[in-house]
Amino acid sequence: MEFSSQPKTPSRYGKDGQERTGDVVTVTPLSVKMLLSAKKDDPKSPYQIDGVDMHTVVIVGLILEVVPSQKSVNYKIDDGSECVDVVQWTLGAEQNSELKDGVYVRVAGQIKEGNEGKELNAFQIEIIKDFNEITSHHLAVITAHLSRVKGPLPISHDQLQNPGSQTLSPPISPSILAGGRTMSSGTGGQSFSTTAHAAEAEYSFGGIVETGRFARCLNDCIKAFQALDLPGGSTRDDILLYLKGNYTDLEVGNAITRLYDDGKICIGNTEEHFRIA
Repeated sequence: MEFSSQPKTPSRYGKDGQERTGDVVTVTPLSVKMLLSAKKDDPKSPYQIDGVDMHTVVIVGLILEVVPSQKSVNYKIDDGSECVDVVQWTLGAEQNSELKDGVYVRVAGQIKEGNEGKELNAFQIEIIKDFNEITSHHLAVITAHLSRVKGPLPISHDQLQNPGSQTLSPPISPSILAGGRTMSSGTGGQSFSTTAHAAEAEYSFGGIVETGRFARCLNDCIKAFQALDLPGGSTRDDILLYLKGNYTDLEVGNAITRLYDDGKICIGNTEEHFRIA
């Protein structure tokens, strides 16, 4: 693990400032200005920012213009730092009518060179209905940038007890993290669900009692580890998939860290795998 050495616990971002998704680093939150500043020396290599390869990236911004065509829809999106052209290939599928001028969206995709400069080829576009997510995304952009240029950022015990104080961007749909291509968007596509299902609302260890959402997440993660019971252990992504989007990847990562610290789980075959102790 790169986040810390004693003990070796999970982190949301590696030392390159990109979000961990199991064994593959794929997702990076960016501002549009950062996206447009990306460079690459070799045409066949990925774009880089702060000297780090960019794979799937995420931006949040306001739709200024929508231009549909036969096989794609082009959006001009502004996040307050710059504007960028976003292309979503529809392959003849019906355009989502909710994606229109004046709507804030979260876009996941890959940086490409278009006819008029850099553009974002979108895998997924989702409408933002809670404006707190905009602030959350900008905080994630800053955190990832600092991780790339300054090294991994520590998570304090207070933050582990209050995960809402460091909430970043909600997770990208599993199809994107797996490298898949989804043409659905908005309310008709994958959703960034963060609604917890019914579970115990209390968790205690060593005289410290947790209540509320974080307690539910801790207890549900324990149940997930027990139910999966994989010989080499389960990764954070295994737990996320088992919990079916009821918690964000950050919440699950914090819960795994806490469970490890409390001795409830231990490292499995690799430093990314954990099992019930």
